Amino acid sequence: MTTGFKLNLLLIAVVAVLAAVVYFEPGREKPPVPARLTTLTAAQVTRIAITRPDQPDIKLVKKGAQWLMETPYATTADEVRIGFLLDFLEAKSGSSFPVVKADLPKYALDKPRAVLTLNNEVFEFGDSNPMTMQRYVRHGDAIYMLFDTAYQYLIAEPGTYVNPQLIDAGAKIESISVPSLSVEQHDGKLTATPPAASSDQLARFVEEWRQARALAVRNLDKTQQDDMAKATDKLEVTWTPDGKRSWVILTRDPDWVLARTDLPLAYMLSADTAKKLMSLGAAESATKQQPPASTPAAASPAAPDKH
Repeated sequence: MTTGFKLNLLLIAVVAVLAAVVYFEPGREKPPVPARLTTLTAAQVTRIAITRPDQPDIKLVKKGAQWLMETPYATTADEVRIGFLLDFLEAKSGSSFPVVKADLPKYALDKPRAVLTLNNEVFEFGDSNPMTMQRYVRHGDAIYMLFDTAYQYLIAEPGTYVNPQLIDAGAKIESISVPSLSVEQHDGKLTATPPAASSDQLARFVEEWRQARALAVRNLDKTQQDDMAKATDKLEVTWTPDGKRSWVILTRDPDWVLARTDLPLAYMLSADTAKKLMSLGAAESATKQQPPASTPAAASPAAPDKH
């Protein structure tokens, strides 16, 4: 075996050892595998409480398959928004450290920005790390750092958790009253004042109300509350059993804003949706208009006889 060949083998061995050192990194601990903060799942959550400084507390409860808001408003809740909030339970943290009471002010956890309680589990939200943009979240005896999606929902106003559907799902409508039109249902028959052109018009109108959803629901501000006293146009829907809800129209341009009369809530509607809720719409013809029958062309006058 030549000296050159031996040298090559030695170099290969050195390279292999260096590669192994780089790959296995002996003496260096591997970073922890990101883990969820809790074993609680969204399907297991039946109670939600949100507290924030200088804002009303929000309490939500699940009864059967339906989410309801208990405070600050007694009404049905937005299940879609609640689903987005509960996505927080899938968040994973790759870094955590024990709680040291004296250090809590460094993370704004001595006075949390928001506190989320899911069933009996409490999550306290502090500041975000300016370098990593991860939020400090205290749960139990540990502080976790994670990229959370929940905080934007935790600091939102209570109105955003209200169900944007104008009437409760599954409601059997008894009457609808809007400016210049009222519709009632008796023994399965719909009638309108003034009368409708067809039963199809009435059925479509009722279905539009049953499916109507606001673009957004917000707390009424002070100006809107003052405007309610001057509003004259009112909408009202009743349904069985013992359901009733009414609004007054605050604005019509560009989008419509309806103020709920029993709670300080504003429902924003698109102009197209509002139009369908205010009138019966055009009646559809029962038969298609037939094209006019063709007529034979008039005979050309005979050319004069030149002979």
